Amino acid sequence: MMDFLTSFQRHIKARQFFQKEDRLLLAVSGGMDSMVLAHLLLKSGFSFSVAHMNFQLRGLESDGDEQFVKNWGLENGVEVFSKKVNTEKYAALNKLGIQEAARKLRYDWFEELSVGQGFSRILTAHHADDDIETALHLYFRGTGLRGLAGIRPVREKIVRPLLFAGRIEIEAFATLNNIRFRNDASNLLDKYTRNFIRLQVIPLLQKNYPTLNENILDNILRFSRLADEVDKATVTIIKKLEVREKGILKYPVQALLKSLFRSQVLIRILQNAGFNPTQLPELEKLLQSDSGKYLHSSTHRILKDRKWIIISSPEETDATFFVIEKSDQIIKTSSGEFLQMPADGFKPVKDRFSEIIDATGLSYPLILRKWKTGDYFYPLGMKHKKKLSRFFIDQKLSVHEKENTWVLESGRRIVWVLGQRIDERFAVRKNTVPLLKISWKPL
Repeated sequence: MMDFLTSFQRHIKARQFFQKEDRLLLAVSGGMDSMVLAHLLLKSGFSFSVAHMNFQLRGLESDGDEQFVKNWGLENGVEVFSKKVNTEKYAALNKLGIQEAARKLRYDWFEELSVGQGFSRILTAHHADDDIETALHLYFRGTGLRGLAGIRPVREKIVRPLLFAGRIEIEAFATLNNIRFRNDASNLLDKYTRNFIRLQVIPLLQKNYPTLNENILDNILRFSRLADEVDKATVTIIKKLEVREKGILKYPVQALLKSLFRSQVLIRILQNAGFNPTQLPELEKLLQSDSGKYLHSSTHRILKDRKWIIISSPEETDATFFVIEKSDQIIKTSSGEFLQMPADGFKPVKDRFSEIIDATGLSYPLILRKWKTGDYFYPLGMKHKKKLSRFFIDQKLSVHEKENTWVLESGRRIVWVLGQRIDERFAVRKNTVPLLKISWKPL
């Protein structure tokens, strides 16, 4: 029978998780799993550093864990990075659960160390039993296909090289090799969801399903392979649909609605734009909405524009289009300032960059954008529509003037070709109210 160390070494080699020349950072709590992984790495000849975070959740016990890891590093010639954090305060300020807060603090710090110290891989000691607990936790909470696939062995820089082994194997190896570790008493408290699943749910299920662990791990493997195939197909679909124009990314609405793996495609688009997957219903609703509706994330905007959804960052948005709410008075763009305000009555305006229009037909939000091929409107005084390209020729606009022409749009209708002419449908009639004065100050 192959010993555990040899199984570990063959697993690393077969999966090509990392090489001897890689700079490795190992997350060590001081508990059995991480201390076993540290021992395996040492015995296998890998060079690595250790990262330990003191969450200050168990008073002197937490401090004892930190000192234990530091001492182990000194004894074995391994560099140790440690950091103390006030987890409870962070959780309260960010409205997070303790476990969620600890996870975010931990991984944010690992990434910071990775960038600052040049580590190419971040290793954690998650094993097969953790994988089972995670899959059940996500299933009970509600998840998609990827959640059913459990813990990913590799995700960007993070590697989990112990997922091939169960807790019983790890315990046996620790005992056989006299590996010292710290016991965390909080692991025995079922007030935490994962502990409850490990201590209460799984043992209860095993009474009726003796092969529960093996069955769940088999399912995780199947779901993982299926999720990988769906991910590949999703990426391919998105690449085929996406169109890039001057820094703007856009997708055809009807093609999205009819696409294979539609939900997965839309979720991937959301995630790429800094949105949460839970916002899928909002994006679905946006696809069916009128032109001009949009969603905001901290980094991007998704705008419904006729037959397209357009994704842009604030900088890109400012260069090509801007969304105007009814409450906005001044909108500053890289090309000029747009102003709107109620008008008490109609007075002819001599400045070609100011107009008074009939506001009854306006539908907010308005869109201020560069004109594009295919645009048309009903020039003031005309009953028939005209393409802007033809209108520009009639007005004898230069190439430079055409390239820098903006339009104001309401729904699917152009209200004003800035500096040129308003649309006949928004012209002021006798007794028209309300009226709106719109102005443009080009830079």
